[in-house]
Amino acid sequence: MRITYIGHSTILIQDENFNMLTDPFFTINLPFVKRKILPSMNIEDLPEIDLIPISHTHPDHCDFDALGKISKSASVVMPQGTSSKVRKMGFQVNELGYWESTGRGKYKITAVPAMHQGRCAGYILKGSKTIYFAGDTRFIDSMNEIGQKFDIDIAFLPISGNRFFGLNMIMGPEEAALAAESLKSKLVIPVHFGTLANIPPVFSTNGSPSDFINCIRDDRIRKTVKVLDAGESFEY
Repeated sequence: MRITYIGHSTILIQDENFNMLTDPFFTINLPFVKRKILPSMNIEDLPEIDLIPISHTHPDHCDFDALGKISKSASVVMPQGTSSKVRKMGFQVNELGYWESTGRGKYKITAVPAMHQGRCAGYILKGSKTIYFAGDTRFIDSMNEIGQKFDIDIAFLPISGNRFFGLNMIMGPEEAALAAESLKSKLVIPVHFGTLANIPPVFSTNGSPSDFINCIRDDRIRKTVKVLDAGESFEY
């Protein structure tokens, strides 16, 4: 399996001839916000994508311009009640409630609980490896259940600590450390950090990989963390 961190929460996962792309985000500028770290790959340079898990429809996770340039042969998985626009683009979409599953190729995809703004989900992608893609979420007790139900090989966890007027919206380093301890994944890859600049003052996004690692109390779990820069790939 080859994992390439494109940036933010966008990850290309290549498992032999099966390719997955999480939360596609390739747009350079959002309204009032600019990218400090650009996507490390152009859409045109992607291999043919088989599966696109989308955790929620915020524009930095569900980039409609990018989706318009991806082959409609890809299957898309989304939380319940969020797929209308993506369906109209021509994609085959499976909407999943929590703990519901669907399949594509050799992978079984299960939606798992998440807590963010609006309708959202994390996903367990189970094939030759078992992958947990958290999307955007706070730490929730369900992560203990996820860790018990699944033998997770790789967990992708957001660590930016996004707050809105002080309200916690996304795991920061401390909560992400709790998640890593609950999930008991063999490998933990932090995502969703350092991407955006010119962030309005009502938001706070200060989490860093070093902060995350320092918050993990268990040395064994700390050693499972693999930090990737945008554009970096590795084989697992």
